Amino acid sequence: MEVFKKEKQMKEIDVVIENYTECDKCHCKITNGCYDVFESTFTYKTGDAYPEGGSGEEQTIDFCKKCGIEAIELLRSNGFNVNSQDWDW
Repeated sequence: MEVFKKEKQMKEIDVVIENYTECDKCHCKITNGCYDVFESTFTYKTGDAYPEGGSGEEQTIDFCKKCGIEAIELLRSNGFNVNSQDWDW
């Protein structure tokens, strides 16, 4: 009679998961400093909304600081009125 021994070996590995947003133009990682405030997302929504719900399509573009400034300058140079306002918490 033959006796077989099955052995399982488990290997422990470290997995690092990074959660970040990437610029949709230059593909760089969008980061903020400790006290830095930066948010630049262009959103275009279309569809139908009713009191009981709605649906539609949403298109978004995430920009890094450099590409966000370029997009604002491009819009202004093409006749778009870019509104500015102060904010405070």
